[in-house]
This record gives sequence, structure tokens and C-alpha cells, in this order.
Amino acid sequence: MIIWLLNLIFVFLFSCQSFSYNSGLISGNELSLFVDEKIHSKVTDLIRGANSYIYIEMYEFTNQDIAKEIIEKKKKGVDIKIILEQKVERNGDIKNFLNGSGVAVRYYPYNKRGINHIKLIIIDGLIAVVGGANLGLHSPVNHDIAVTIKGPAVKILETVFHDDWDYSKIGGKKIKTQVKNTEISNKNATGVVQVLTDSDIGKEIIKHITLLKKSIDIEMFILTNKDVTELLIKGQDKKEKIKVRAILEPAQELNYGTSDKLRAAGVSTKWYPVNMDIEQKLHMKLGIFDNYIAVLGSSNWSYQGFEVNHECNVLIIDNKIVSELTKMYETDWNKSSVESPFTSYELDLLFKRNKW
Repeated sequence: MIIWLLNLIFVFLFSCQSFSYNSGLISGNELSLFVDEKIHSKVTDLIRGANSYIYIEMYEFTNQDIAKEIIEKKKKGVDIKIILEQKVERNGDIKNFLNGSGVAVRYYPYNKRGINHIKLIIIDGLIAVVGGANLGLHSPVNHDIAVTIKGPAVKILETVFHDDWDYSKIGGKKIKTQVKNTEISNKNATGVVQVLTDSDIGKEIIKHITLLKKSIDIEMFILTNKDVTELLIKGQDKKEKIKVRAILEPAQELNYGTSDKLRAAGVSTKWYPVNMDIEQKLHMKLGIFDNYIAVLGSSNWSYQGFEVNHECNVLIIDNKIVSELTKMYETDWNKSSVESPFTSYELDLLFKRNKW
């Protein structure tokens, strides 16, 4: 009993620490972009095509159909490891369902301040999926993005997973593995990926905001980080003003305070037209810097997203992906509105009931 309690104390103490990771820029990757329900179709196809192993680290996993695909792969001898966030009560059903078929599932150690918010899938060490989409029943109706990555960055993402897998056992210890990387100076390079976790996400985003030359386009579920908003506002004081646009989720109460501050400084913000009938969310966490760098992944641009939660983002330099993201952003911007899609009465109900 004493040993068991000591192990729990050990896990608790380590879970409250930050183990941020920054890979540096990695060249030689092949990238593809997936949006909305196509993310889940792609994930299903990748799972069906797995030959050796499937590693999944996921904030929310409630999709029984995908769980069944995983069980079928387990029966065929594919090694499967899954890490889930234990604060999501619904994850318990999938964990029990998968455990019952011999699939190894672990909860990430409890953190009273935050969550393991990562959305990461690795197949056979050859391809990784990184983005904002959970494997939830409701997730395909949200407006979200993910990228598939083939190339050397996959091994770095796999290092992040293995580190978390080891940490997720009783008495596990977080080890920050050093990975050799290639620095890129050519802004026209393609297939470049930088893997970021935890506080290094915020540091990198803030660094690139300070380096902006022309513009930044943001599409975000929660945008509340004070350092980010202050820098965006300061960008309007420059002789050559930085063009800033932000599309925000209208059912997040704190976004309204951010929008008011940004608009007062002359920054353009709009509300995404979520479909209320299906309780759709703008679940995206995307920033496009000067039309040549994109940052996306699990992290909201908030205090929790930058300083508290366990998160994983990727910075991308790739002409094709950034072009596709820019085109998607323009479509979203044109259909979004300055006025909230909700009435004051509807917003009051949403915020009081935490319906969304």
C-alpha cells in the first residue's frame, strides 16, 4: 500500500511539471491537408492499411466504428498503443471496450490544472496525423483541420508519443529526448516541419508574430492569450501596419472580450457561422504568418493552451499546404460575419448552461 501511494504521489508531482519540446525545423517531409469529415475518413483508411503498429494519443476518443477497426487490426497482430485523457469521462467506455479485446490503453497522468489535449496518430512509423480533431462521435461535424506527414518528422512525433507512453505508466518518468534536426533558412523551402509541444508552442507563435512583415490570419476555437493579443494590437501602431484577421468560435464566451479589444485597435475579427442545428463548432487552431508559415495542431491560443495543457502543434513551411490553408481561410472569412450568429438571449443560455 505504501509503495502504491508513493507511486501515485510521484505521478502527481511529475504531472504538474512542464516538459516542453521543440524539434527545430525538419526538412524532407511530404504533407497533405484534410478538412472536416475528410479527417476521419483518412484516419479510418490509414488504420485499415496499418501493417505493423498503430499509436494514438487523443484527448477524446468515443468513436465506436474506429475502435472496431482498431480491434480488427489487433486480431491480425498489429501492435496498438493508445493514450487517453482521463478527465474525459466518455473515454472510459472506449478504454474498457478496447482493453476487453487486448488493446493496450493508458490514461495520461492526472494533472489538476490541465489536460492532455494532444491529437496524434502514427501508423507503422511511416505516416503521422496531427491536428485539432478528436476521434469523437461529434467531431466530424466540426470545422477542423489536420495534416498527414511522411518523412523524418514522423520519427520525432513518435518520440513524443513514446515519451508520453512511458510516462503514462505508474511511476513513469518524463524524459526529454534530444533529436538531431536540420535548420532551414530558405523561406521558399517545402516539406519543412517543426514539432512543438506545451510552452514551446506559445514561444514559437509569439516569436513569429514579432517577426511579421505583412499579415497574419488566425482561425481559432479560443483566442485569449494576452501576449498574443497585445502583439497583434501593437502591430497596428507600426508605420506599415500588419494586416491582422481573426475568425473566432462564436459560442466561446471569452472570445467576445478578445474581439472587442482587437476591434477597438482596428483589427478585423469575424464570427464563424456555426450550424446550430447540429451543434457544430469552429474547432480549428490555425495561424498563417505572412502567407508562408502555418502553425496548427491541438493548442488554442490561450493561457491553458500555452502554459498548462499537454499539447502538440506543428509549424509548417510548404507552399502547397499554406496555399490550400489560405484558400480555405478566404472562403471561411467571406462567409463569416461581423455580428455574432447568436442573439444575446441565445448567448446567455449557451454560456450559463455550458451547452457547447
